[in-house]
Amino acid sequence: MQKKSIINTGFTTITDYKLILAILLFIFCSFACIAAELPPIDDVALNLQQAYEKTDDFKADFVQKTIVKSIKKTDVEEGSVLFKKPKNMFWKYTKPKEKKLIINSREAW
Repeated sequence: MQKKSIINTGFTTITDYKLILAILLFIFCSFACIAAELPPIDDVALNLQQAYEKTDDFKADFVQKTIVKSIKKTDVEEGSVLFKKPKNMFWKYTKPKEKKLIINSREAW
């Protein structure tokens, strides 16, 4: 019986090269994400203020999660909010029960 010697001299298939490329790409992207810096908070606040000044009204859906750690209770409510300048908001809760909150420059009810 004759013994055969198999020596692996490296990667020989295209699949192996794709795997190496994928690993290198993953490593490179990880370092690129870590190296990215967050913008200064003053710039974020300025951009937010500029967007607010250009906005007269908007409507958005929301999910509100309230956690009371002392009694280990979590409430989740859903609905929509309408905002209109100056100082008017209408919160319409739809789940788990319907309720409304209206806020203007004089009062909230």
